Amino acid sequence: MTACEKFQADLPALLSDEPTAERKAQLEKHAPSCANCAAEMSEMRAVWKTLDVWQEQTVPAPLAVAIREQARLHQPVTSEESLVVRVRQLFVQSPIRALALGLLTAIIATIMLSFRVDFSLIHPLGLTITGALWTALFGLVYYMLTAERDEGGLSWKLPAQVALIATGLFIAFTCLNPMPYSVQYCSANGPAQTFCSSLSRETAYCIFGGFYAMLPMTIASYFSAKKHARHNKIFRRGSLAALMFVLLLAPSVYLQCTPFAFGLLIGWFSGALVGAVIGGTVGYWVRYKFA
Repeated sequence: MTACEKFQADLPALLSDEPTAERKAQLEKHAPSCANCAAEMSEMRAVWKTLDVWQEQTVPAPLAVAIREQARLHQPVTSEESLVVRVRQLFVQSPIRALALGLLTAIIATIMLSFRVDFSLIHPLGLTITGALWTALFGLVYYMLTAERDEGGLSWKLPAQVALIATGLFIAFTCLNPMPYSVQYCSANGPAQTFCSSLSRETAYCIFGGFYAMLPMTIASYFSAKKHARHNKIFRRGSLAALMFVLLLAPSVYLQCTPFAFGLLIGWFSGALVGAVIGGTVGYWVRYKFA
């Protein structure tokens, strides 16, 4: 390496006062004897002086949000990217599209439930209102996937993702084995017959409703949380996801409980709320603690 190459390599360190006094003297001695190196040092000093007086500017919040969204939309799709994230990118900041997706999801969920629930027992007006409410709830949660952090630093994206996945799992479980069937079976057969027979129907629906909500919430929150993450707001995240899940669950519970007494509906819904909070919190905690 020539003397000029060494000088230019050490020039940034010279201007930042990093080299030793001896090395600094050698560098400064070389500059007057070489016109190119002297010009290089002069130009770099001018740049450093400009940077010293540079004032940092705060990027406006709307511009920062727009830049992040555009970067997210144009980044390469990796194999770890979830289907929910792709849906979020497709419907980014579009309430109409999110509502359309909510309508499609509500229709699919209703069709799946129709294989296990006799809708002829439900008044057409009640069925229409339930479908409209379900569409609105699904659309709202889909739109939450596009939300940025609020002023308190809370993100709606992960709880919304957990709620949607848990709702899909719950409907799948219901199609395989509806909860009323489980209550009736355990009350008349198996080792749990004595225990279930001793409970009132409202209490039984509350307990089974809790288990039916806790299982999908635990699975969804565990697999949606980031690996090796540590967070001091596990209960807050789990409760928020559970609240979204129970709201999405409410129309399904109503459709299945319409032929029964109102007390069974309240018991099922109460158990589902408690089970969802427990499942969401446990799923997050296990992921953060052991993943």
